[in-house]
Amino acid sequence: MNSWIYILIALAISAQINASIPEPRIFIYKQLADVSITLNVYIPKRTGYVSVPIIFMVHGGIHVTGNKTLEIQSPRVFREFINRGWCVITMNYLLGPQALVFDMLDDLVDAYAFLHEHLAHKFPIDINNIHLFGQSSAGTLVLLCGRLFEPRPKSVVAMYPVTDYVSNYIYVEPLKSDSLFLNLHRILSKQLVQESPVLGSLTNNPRIFTNPEALICADMASAMRM
Repeated sequence: MNSWIYILIALAISAQINASIPEPRIFIYKQLADVSITLNVYIPKRTGYVSVPIIFMVHGGIHVTGNKTLEIQSPRVFREFINRGWCVITMNYLLGPQALVFDMLDDLVDAYAFLHEHLAHKFPIDINNIHLFGQSSAGTLVLLCGRLFEPRPKSVVAMYPVTDYVSNYIYVEPLKSDSLFLNLHRILSKQLVQESPVLGSLTNNPRIFTNPEALICADMASAMRM
């Protein structure tokens, strides 16, 4: 009997939390052949005529997994933004092993441009008050996006980003190992590690994203010095 009470309480709390999250407006911001890449716009309720700040929220996932449903993946952070009355924009983007890091950045640049060109006049949002937010690998991406986006965002918040892919604390020669970073071989197979261009030598990447002496995709220290 008690177990049913706990289940009902949990369901009630979950329903209350979900009720506070507005339904997303979904847009296709980029079309690649038969692949539609979409973003979600979450407008807080009762904004009135006040233009609200924008959180450009990028999902993490070690560059090979994840999607735009951050209300599920990062519910506490997501709800905090919504409860403060801010507009949250989340987006899908291409992932490895099919995509290179600069492909991901290219998608994010296009999503940012779509925000300015197509969304600025559809919603009560302050286009001059945009903040980038990302965790883990997304933190790395938003740090780079802070240098790429035009016009520049007002701030960049990167939570535990990877800022050095080439130190001895991380595999310098990952292609000779069947594990990834913190022994994630139980999640990512040896084949994925070997085939993923995220871990390969990206000689065709723009210079800002590549340390030519490294086997891994980006040397953030060099990138941020440019």
